[in-house]
Amino acid sequence: MRDAFASAVIDRRYNTPFPGQLKTLLTGPELPVASDVAVPWDIDYFIEFLKPKLGEHNAEFLTALVAAMNDRAQLSALDSFPEWREQPPVLLDAAWPD
Repeated sequence: MRDAFASAVIDRRYNTPFPGQLKTLLTGPELPVASDVAVPWDIDYFIEFLKPKLGEHNAEFLTALVAAMNDRAQLSALDSFPEWREQPPVLLDAAWPD
């Protein structure tokens, strides 16, 4: 889901279920960390590489999102971004638009 949301940010496709589903996951109960998942998720280099395509605002948003995914104490920083603040949570099994 992380990669799909990053792709949605890059393409500015906030109307997909990903942002709302990610909001559901991040604001819900703490998720277990699987032993084969790297924590923290370190993609600063990738965001920096994509910054010309992302633009400054979207790079800042994606950086804040990754920080919140790595540490839920950082979640409130996302509220300064309208694309997060105005995004309603979406059920994980929500149907995808055609």
